[in-house]
Amino acid sequence: EVVVMHPKSFNETLAAVSFLKLRSTVVINVTKMSENESQRFVDFISGSAYALDGYQERVGEGIFVLTPSHIGIRSRNALS
Repeated sequence: EVVVMHPKSFNETLAAVSFLKLRSTVVINVTKMSENESQRFVDFISGSAYALDGYQERVGEGIFVLTPSHIGIRSRNALS
């Protein structure tokens, strides 16, 4: 399952962590949050992914993909 979130406050971090614990991939778009709050959100959720042996990758401006431990992330540059 892939869950897409557009959090508006830091209070939504626990929902994102819950999805990771259920072994779902979570795509988070923090562009609707203030810069300070979005940084806190990303720091918290990244730490949570790490603690759960998962992975985190920034895929765009304010957009992050977090995966549980059984799903890796591989980054590739676009072919020229």
